[in-house]
Amino acid sequence: AITLEITLQHQPDLSIRNITSAPTVMLISTLHPLAGKEDLSLSDFRDDPFFVISPTAGGDNPMERLAIEVCEAAGFSPKIEHTPNSASVLMRLQGGLGAQITCAWTGACKLPLYRVVTLEQTLNISAAWVENNSNPAKLVFVDELCSHYRLAGEPGTTH
Repeated sequence: AITLEITLQHQPDLSIRNITSAPTVMLISTLHPLAGKEDLSLSDFRDDPFFVISPTAGGDNPMERLAIEVCEAAGFSPKIEHTPNSASVLMRLQGGLGAQITCAWTGACKLPLYRVVTLEQTLNISAAWVENNSNPAKLVFVDELCSHYRLAGEPGTTH
């Protein structure tokens, strides 16, 4: 899998290798009342809901944790609103209210329906695989990913 490292925490059966990083962003609709403001800041959205996908039963929600941490660093506690899936998040954003804290790699960031506000934090993008997987191609693939993104590190290392 290639995913955000924060979504891989507490998974002892996985080997994980960082391949690159990407900015954390706030995604809003171009229909949002503040979308035309030039110097948007996260605190401009203190009264808006922040949409996150509902956690699985009893599961951790790293993206909710991220939204809370980022907003608290900006001086406020976000109003978290859970949605069943990513399509639901995007539909709610398209309504012109609310925001989502996500990664700049999110596909919606490239759509003209949304305005992207780059935040100060970065997120690690990692490759993960089942630890006892004996397929020798996995490390070759991960090495190629790291080479492609020019991330420093020893080939074949995991954590």
